[in-house]
Amino acid sequence: MHPTSYIGEKAVERVRAAARDDEPFFMFVSFPDPHHPFAPPREYARRYDPKNLTLPVGFDQDHARSPEHIRRMHQQRGTPNSDPTMTFAVTEDQYRAAAAAQYAD
Repeated sequence: MHPTSYIGEKAVERVRAAARDDEPFFMFVSFPDPHHPFAPPREYARRYDPKNLTLPVGFDQDHARSPEHIRRMHQQRGTPNSDPTMTFAVTEDQYRAAAAAQYAD
């Protein structure tokens, strides 16, 4: 079972149960996908070939006038940040692999 399907099914169950009550009801449902780490359902995982995806406009832009932290990320392209919640500049292959997985999610 995929997390998105599971969360959706559980939310529907809860809404149906709440509909039988005569009490006010509020529910917040949060779907984790598509977010890193991308985990598309098996039947979608190979729908997009990373080699066929184009890079976004500006992927190789000049960062000579960018803020220092952006220039540093660009110089270390491909090396994840030591803090996994922080961004880093990806390589072309990393971008294409992540985009293919996100499109499939």
